[in-house]
Amino acid sequence: MNCSVVFLTIFFISCGLDDYYYLPAVPVGTYDSTEAKINIPNYNSYSYFHNFRIFYRIYISGETLNTRIDETNMSSISSSLSSDYNNIKPNTDTTSTTVNTSIGSMFTTRKYYELVLENTDINGVLGSSSFGSEIVFDFSSDGSGSIPTMQINNGTEYALYRSIGSTGESGFDPEPPDRYFRNSPDICLSANAIARINADVADAASTTPETPRYTYASFYIAATGIDPRNLTSVFSKPTHIGIFRLPESNQF
Repeated sequence: MNCSVVFLTIFFISCGLDDYYYLPAVPVGTYDSTEAKINIPNYNSYSYFHNFRIFYRIYISGETLNTRIDETNMSSISSSLSSDYNNIKPNTDTTSTTVNTSIGSMFTTRKYYELVLENTDINGVLGSSSFGSEIVFDFSSDGSGSIPTMQINNGTEYALYRSIGSTGESGFDPEPPDRYFRNSPDICLSANAIARINADVADAASTTPETPRYTYASFYIAATGIDPRNLTSVFSKPTHIGIFRLPESNQF
């Protein structure tokens, strides 16, 4: 074999996959109107893995849907929800070989924020200890102000908390102050859907009546790591967890 051919073969192999750090996407789970289940794979072979991150945005609507929300009916809830979903969707396509290195920026641009847990560091919960686990998100309502939760392998239930902004972003003061994912007069008020108050909430269409109003949240999960060469973030392609109507807080 020609030595130049051997050299070129070795060159392209050595300059291929090693040129970027890759993390596979979390497999698509299942979800219905009130619950989602995600199975977390094992990332032990990716030494640069750090944790899983969950991004969300809340949408105000005048429509009430008690069925599974997907591409066929999301536009009836909110045109903003449909627009965000369709803009993010190409980046969730695992059949594409395109590697998007700016997933974090994409979510920031769409005003998606990172999920928080009440009194618990979510980065620790969704670190390597979660490998091989089943994560269940529960948005069911018992009519008495239910608080949506996340549970891993039938263990501890963690109350889901809204963000107040993160490093590199302007902070905001969400209303109501309890930060739970529940519908209330404060969270569905258009006057509060601004950057300094409810930056994580997309306002309803201008034609939406002031009452009754409902809120829905859309969630994505991505595996993240750190590129050791330049200490920048590495993202898998995001996986859509689901869209859920938030239970009522009984403040109406």
